[in-house]
This record gives sequence, C-alpha cells and structure tokens, in this order.
Amino acid sequence: MSLQLGIGSPLTFNGADVDENGRISLQSTVMGLDVKKTVDDVKAALEKQLDTPKKTIETIDSKLKALSTLQTKVTTLRDALDNLRGPAEGLTSAGIFNKLGYLVPNATYSGAVTLSLDDTASPQNFNLNITQLATQDVVIAGGQIADITTDMGLTGNLTFQTTTYDSNGLPVYGTLQVTLDGQSAQQIADTIKMNQSLTGITATLTQAVSGNYQFAFKELNYGTPLTFTKNVTGGTANLVPDSSVATADSLSAKYTVDGIAAKASSNTFNIFPGVNITLNQVTNATFQVQLMPDVVSIKQAIVDFTNAYNDVYDEIKKQSALNEAGDKKADDAFLFGNRILNSLKNVLAPTLASSLDGAKNTSIITLADIGITMGSATVVTDASTGVQSKVYDGRLVIDNGILNNALNTNVTGVQKLFGFTYQTTDSTFSVTQHPESLPTELANNTWHVSLAKDNSGTLSAVFWYDNDPSSIQYAATIETFSTKTAIVSGPVGSVFANIEVMIQNIDQISNNSSRQTSINSTQGQPNKLKFALDGLLDPTSGVGDFATQQSLFTDQKTQQETKITQIQKQIDLKRDALLQSMQEMQMAVNAALTMQNTLTSLLYPGAASAA
Repeated sequence: MSLQLGIGSPLTFNGADVDENGRISLQSTVMGLDVKKTVDDVKAALEKQLDTPKKTIETIDSKLKALSTLQTKVTTLRDALDNLRGPAEGLTSAGIFNKLGYLVPNATYSGAVTLSLDDTASPQNFNLNITQLATQDVVIAGGQIADITTDMGLTGNLTFQTTTYDSNGLPVYGTLQVTLDGQSAQQIADTIKMNQSLTGITATLTQAVSGNYQFAFKELNYGTPLTFTKNVTGGTANLVPDSSVATADSLSAKYTVDGIAAKASSNTFNIFPGVNITLNQVTNATFQVQLMPDVVSIKQAIVDFTNAYNDVYDEIKKQSALNEAGDKKADDAFLFGNRILNSLKNVLAPTLASSLDGAKNTSIITLADIGITMGSATVVTDASTGVQSKVYDGRLVIDNGILNNALNTNVTGVQKLFGFTYQTTDSTFSVTQHPESLPTELANNTWHVSLAKDNSGTLSAVFWYDNDPSSIQYAATIETFSTKTAIVSGPVGSVFANIEVMIQNIDQISNNSSRQTSINSTQGQPNKLKFALDGLLDPTSGVGDFATQQSLFTDQKTQQETKITQIQKQIDLKRDALLQSMQEMQMAVNAALTMQNTLTSLLYPGAASAA
C-alpha cells in the first residue's frame, strides 16, 4: 500500500495495517527509522496513562461485587428476623410464632384427621370422636345389559335437576332431560357424564361377574342423596337405576367435639376459626388433638436466623481483615473502612447482646437464656508462657439442648425475646404498628387506649400509661375506615409516637360513652435489629445506605471511564501528529533527492546520456 503525498515519490507503507477506525500503522522506514515500531513505542508509552484509571475501575468493580454480596447476606438476615414475629400488624403478615401446628398424642389415631391452620387459628386442645364418614351416594340398576353399544329398547326419559350461576354468583336452577328412546347404554352414560357439572351426577357401566354390565349413578357431592325423576314407558325399567332412598343423615359425617355431637355434609370442613379439618377414618373412640405453636418450624427459623447472622459476621470480618503483616488491609478486603461495615458493627452485636424490653414476668430475657451465645471458642497458646486460653469470635452458637427445652416449655417467652408482643384486655383492640424501639415508659408499665363518643357521636381518643409522673393523657389522631373500624395513632413527639391501634365494632359504642383497653407489651432485641437493617436496606424506597453506596461506586466508575475516553482521544491525536511528522520528513527527503538529481544533471550533463 502507498500514500501519494503529491510531491516526489510516494511514501510506501509495506503491508500497512488499517484499524477499525481507519488509523494506519506504518511498517516502512523513514530516514532509517522503523515507522511502525516508532509509532507503536510512542503509543505504548502514552497508553501507560490508562493503567491507573483501568486499575481503579477493577477495584471499583471488586467493591461493587463485595457490596452486592454483603447486601444479599444482610437482606437474608433481615428476612430471617422478619420471620421471627408473632401476630400480623397492619399490612404485615403474621410471623412464624403465629403459625400453629397440630399433634395427635395417641399414635393409634394419628392418621385419623388432617388439619389445615391459618393465621387466625388459636392454640387449644380438643377431644374428637369420629363415628361416621361422609360418603357419596351411589345407586345401581338391578338389571344387566349384555351389549352396551346397541339400542336398549327403552322409551321414556330421565330428568335431573341442574344448577348454574348468574353474573352475581347466585344459583339458577333448572332441569336436564335425557331421552331413552333408541339409545344404547353407552350413549345414555355419555350424556349423563357430559352434563355432570350441571347435575352433580355421573354415570358408569360396571361389568358384572356374568360378563354383562350394570348401570351405576353416582352423586358427586358428599352427604347428598342422589335424586332424579325416572320415567320409563317401555322396555325393561330395571336396566336403569332408581332414585336413591338414602337420607342426608346417613351420608353425612358424624363426630363429637368435646362431647358435643355434630355432623357435616363433607369430610373436610371448618371446625374452629382458622382450622379446617379432614376426617380420614372412623374411630368410635375419643382422642385428643392439640393445636400449638409449630416448634419444629420455629426452631428452624431460629437456626436460619443464626446462620444468616453468622454469614453477615463472616463477611464483615473478611472485609475488615488486615494482611499477614498486619500493616495494611488484606488484598480482598475491598470494603475496608466503609461506613456500611461500621454501621453493621455498631448494631449487630450490641443490639443482640441487650436484654428484652419489657421483661416482666418472664425468665427469658437474653439470647443466652435460650442457648444462643455470641462466640465460638478457639484455644490460643501464649508463645512465651505456654498458657492456653479461649478466644471467642462474634459468631452465634446454639446449644440445642437449652433451645429445645425453652421451645417445649416456654415458647411464649421465646416469642417475646425475638419479636414485639402485646396483650390487651379487650379483644376488639389490636396493635397494628409499633416503634423501632419500644420506649422504656411503655416497656416497663401498662399503657392504655380509650375511644369515646360525645353526645353528637364525634369520636375522640387518648393514650396514657401507668406511673407517668406528669399524669398526662395524650390526645390521639383518629382515622375511620368504616362505621365499624377506626385506627388511633399516638401523637408525634410523645412516647406513643409511631404506635397505631385498630379498634373494631366502634358502631357499638353508644353516644356519651367510651371503650378502653389496657396493654402490656414487650420488644425483643432481634426485632430492633430488623428495624436497624431496614434503615440500611430501606426495601420500600430503595434509598438506603446500600443503595447510596452503590450509587457512589457507580459514579466513581463512570468518572474513570470518562477519563479513559479522554486519554484515548489524546493518544490518538498524538499518534496522528507523529504520523504527520513522518510524512513531512519523507516529503523533505523526496525534495532533497529531487534537488540532488537536478544538481547532478547540471554539474555532470553527460552523465545522464552516458547512462
């Protein structure tokens, strides 16, 4: 390839390379200089300027990856803590302590029932005796059919009641008539089956021992007699079943609960609020069913919490590590000194090491009381004295024996340790929001809420607590959601700030009267830790400390990428200028050669002709 300069001989680029941007790398020489090598050497020297921003970007990418890893682990810890709650608060669903399980202590009847429990179920024991299971009614024809594919020779029809539903979900009743004229048994059965969703009745053809077939009609609903109208006017009538003579009583489930007789049209039904039961077998004997906190799931949730805590602790330790010499940070401690690490260090161990707020009438006030201690022991030997000692790290360690005993004997105390709990003297009152940290005044004293109606029906509400030195009643804000429900909120700046209490059945409060409740509440330190982690993660708005730090790192990376772009532009400009200089040098050489030839011709005019 050659580049024509326009003066003298062209500058030749032997095998010149053209990159994707159209820039040319020369492989020829100018005045003894290797153009390609010269340009590449200069370019390489200039590109050393890129080393620092590229290295910085690598470090920032490592920081972003480390931050993401830490955030994932903190989120897992936060979710584990969130699961260790009790009753629902407002829009927040109930936690693991409000999930009940069931137990049939007598192994003989352990399979007699299956229970499904929701968050509204309450712990209780009840005695059950199952004397009859609900069944589906079946009627079988007396006559037998030799060929189910040929005309049965019947005339008449069968009429079934149908049920459909209108756009409002209300039932609409009608009839379905199945003709028998000229129909085979298979055709009749197919017609009935095709319409079973309307009639609740299906049909089958069962082969008898003789090899012939018998019609059987089956009611799809349990506890319901199979009824229809049979109108056979010709042929052998007993080839088609008759309507059932069974009664609803004979088809229903029968049982006693704590000695009280009851029955149900199905084997699965609601036996208590939040408790659905399925009867699996007749017992004809009384056995006990216990509804209790699901200690197996609770223990697993506690194990999940300790594992998540230890994962966060390990990551903090890794990101805070020094090198072997101890004089600077470790190479993989990319978040060393970061404020998020400091924030976590300041809340994790100190919060969990604290005692239960509102620790009245309970023997469980710290994690150690349920067998969770902070630190596993490592034996360290002093090199100079040979004396051994145990050094504890900050990881959580579970003593399963102590934890199991606490869960089996005082699960309520364990619940108080982990979450926010309260007891009211009026069940129409429920706490739907509590503060990040329960004020000492409310933790150590009973507090009260009162909702009143004046003569015109206008509502007012106040909060107060026992042993208040100022004996103040704090006026509450009221928000009504219907004629039956109101939420009262504590005033900002008071000990009741960020407390919301929902009151049901307010329509039953008469004018010039009031309703009030007394509340005792506790708050466990893990619940406080959850609030602290919420601040770091801020899952609702996405502007927590992690999001802020990620944005900062990303901005720093963008700045370095911009710097690289600017440096690269400068390198390209300098490279192009160098090429231009080489071209100008070649032009000067060409001009000198031309002049030399001209002078030679003038000085030695015969030399050219001789040649």
